[in-house]
Amino acid sequence: MKVYVIVRKDLEPAQQIVQACHAVAELFMLLGPHSWWQSLPEWGREHKTIVVLGVKNEVTLARFCHFKPEWLAVATFKEPDMDNQLTAAACGPVPDELADEVFGKFNLL
Repeated sequence: MKVYVIVRKDLEPAQQIVQACHAVAELFMLLGPHSWWQSLPEWGREHKTIVVLGVKNEVTLARFCHFKPEWLAVATFKEPDMDNQLTAAACGPVPDELADEVFGKFNLL
């Protein structure tokens, strides 16, 4: 299982890192200890893999978030200092056997 972070490639590299971190923090708050997502503790004990992927722009990121598989937990981050633009999304944990189906069209950042 891995956590996937999707960040916009039209941001400066330093901003990509910051926005990715914000999205991961949002995901872990969303999936916290009282969450329905029971595999999060297992991910933290055994796997701890985060994959960072890039998308062209905000429209592409928003499209992914809108059309994501129903079972996929996604936390988004909108940057207040950028007029609340959608900048990144964190997803998962995702079983390895489903990763290509969901993220196969994206490139590693």
